Amino acid sequence: AAPKLSPRLLVLTGIASAALAHTHYQTTLLAVLLIGSYISVLLLRAPPREAARLLGRAALIGLIALILAAPWLATTIGGNLVRNVTFNSDRQSGEAFAGIPLPPLVPFYLKNSLLLFALGGMLLAIRRRTWRAALLALWALLSVVTVMPYLFGLPGTGAIEPAVAPLTLYLTVGPLAGYFLGSLLTFVPLAPELAAPRWWRWLRSSAPTVLALISVVVVSAWGVAWQRGLVPIYARMVTPADQQAIAWVRANTPADARFLVNSNPLYGGLMLVGTDAGWWLPLLAGRQVSVPPLSYGSERSAQPEFVTNTQNLAEALRAAPLSDGAARAINVARAGAVRELRAADIRYIYLGAQPLQGPGTFASIDRIDPQSLRESADFRLVYDAGGVTIFELLGTP
Repeated sequence: AAPKLSPRLLVLTGIASAALAHTHYQTTLLAVLLIGSYISVLLLRAPPREAARLLGRAALIGLIALILAAPWLATTIGGNLVRNVTFNSDRQSGEAFAGIPLPPLVPFYLKNSLLLFALGGMLLAIRRRTWRAALLALWALLSVVTVMPYLFGLPGTGAIEPAVAPLTLYLTVGPLAGYFLGSLLTFVPLAPELAAPRWWRWLRSSAPTVLALISVVVVSAWGVAWQRGLVPIYARMVTPADQQAIAWVRANTPADARFLVNSNPLYGGLMLVGTDAGWWLPLLAGRQVSVPPLSYGSERSAQPEFVTNTQNLAEALRAAPLSDGAARAINVARAGAVRELRAADIRYIYLGAQPLQGPGTFASIDRIDPQSLRESADFRLVYDAGGVTIFELLGTP
């Protein structure tokens, strides 16, 4: 018999689904594939009456999530998310996308040994006809297929970035490998209990637990050492030197101070992205910066002119359209740039210790020229340590 309907559980599931939708549209698309395939299998296996009940509960959860997420969805749809996805799809469709190398699964995302254990778990699940465990393999395949649906004649190419789907494989490959290892631990060949001493009988009954604990410790130690290097040093925007500088910013600048930070055009100039620790000042120091979080280019702003002003300031400072992808050394000390900074209420300029530049990030990016600021009478160097420089625009309130 089907479990009794729990209104509280349905509401909580709806809230969790709405929260998932708020994280990122790409995460939501992957979740729809995973949860949808699970529900589809349940419907195929269940009797008609139970299938109808299950479908009704799923629809009710979806409705609750849709109602709760409606304000965010309206803001997002009214913004530029569709435009950005279309740009990605056009840039990565057909032959053009086929030429983009997919990120290697091994060794960056997964280890060879983990893949082998996962393969063993899949085969074991099929052998035992444990369909819930075998479904993990289907989920892994669906996650990867979302990167290249054009190979299957499906629409949606570019909706999910090539690097996103492999990042989710830990949700499927990890449990499959654990299923295989856990099955091994339940098979512990020991001598018969007859005439065995008490300590041996205790070891026989406790061996799976002991082996599991030892395995967890060993695998965890190995995994921590590996995962420490998952994000290359050159891709870490906030360095120890930046942390010290950010502490100085909190202690020595007004709470309403606004900072100009390094940025670079993204999506062919449709939006901007920060390229060093200056982009993190709102979160880490509570100060406003010239480059908002990336979602500003997708969601509709409460201030209609906000996006336009953000884009226009960046274009004026780099003296070139954002659609021009050539990297530029930006001289913000020239007279026209200084006027733009004053009009935008920029008082400080933060230049982080390390640019976001290297394999898997930006090949070449815009950078504010610090030397021109040092030589300008309009700016004063107020912080210089560990590669971080902060300048103050003189004559600002």
